[in-house]
Amino acid sequence: MKVLALRIACSCVLAGILIGLAACPRNPGQARVITLFAGDAHPAKTLAEALFIADKGGPVALEDIQSLTVTVTRVTLLRDTGDADAAGEVVFEGAVDVDVMTLVGLSEVLSEATVEAGTYEKIVLNISNPRLVLLADPGTVIEGEDIHLTANGRLFIGTAFTLPADQTSLVLLDFEDLHLVEEGNGTFNLTPQLRADVSVTNAAVTLEGEIVSVDLDNDLLVIALTDGEVEVIYTDADIFLVADTDVPNGLETDLLPGLQVRIEGLMQVDGSITATAVFLLE
Repeated sequence: MKVLALRIACSCVLAGILIGLAACPRNPGQARVITLFAGDAHPAKTLAEALFIADKGGPVALEDIQSLTVTVTRVTLLRDTGDADAAGEVVFEGAVDVDVMTLVGLSEVLSEATVEAGTYEKIVLNISNPRLVLLADPGTVIEGEDIHLTANGRLFIGTAFTLPADQTSLVLLDFEDLHLVEEGNGTFNLTPQLRADVSVTNAAVTLEGEIVSVDLDNDLLVIALTDGEVEVIYTDADIFLVADTDVPNGLETDLLPGLQVRIEGLMQVDGSITATAVFLLE
């Protein structure tokens, strides 16, 4: 099985929000931030416990939901909690579709960015375009006017944290509490809440992006995310070609610059990732 590593070492830096990874020297006064998005970081708590439809009077069974997808458009770090519209430090900006149902116990890597080091007091997450599919009607996507986001899709975490200079920190945003309420007219209101934790346990992760470069001698890939890029070691990873299903038939020579790939693996406390698979998407 291939071993995969982000070239970052470990340092725990946040109170209640960040997992710290070891220092990567940057410009003085700068901090490197890698942003992760999770559906629920604690496997013991299922998403079904957080979903509620009013007319059923209780939690919706997980097997009743086929997918619940949102588009993550921005993640911003703010120093001044009194100004919700402050520009802050944008660590992710783009449009990444995330199916929350597939992120129970899993984190998706969104971005890598360099920001000013120092203390921050709030994280703002912008999401849009929720789409819901129920297993009872898998051919119907509930979207648009039929499912509404509260607070204009802008979610807040108001916990202070510090980004040390010349270090890499991992921002783990957990999309945990999803209050999905069915109105009498058949429409839905989605009121998500964010949680952010310090974790000292391994975290399952996935990342998707374009291969920027391949170093065959050192088994090293550089992967471009929507924002930023990461280095990945693929030494013994299973490589799946586009047509592969259960059996991987890929070779490292199939890993070419310009190709889109998805990497799944386990992020260790020290910041390394042990790959379970590398999937070629084209």
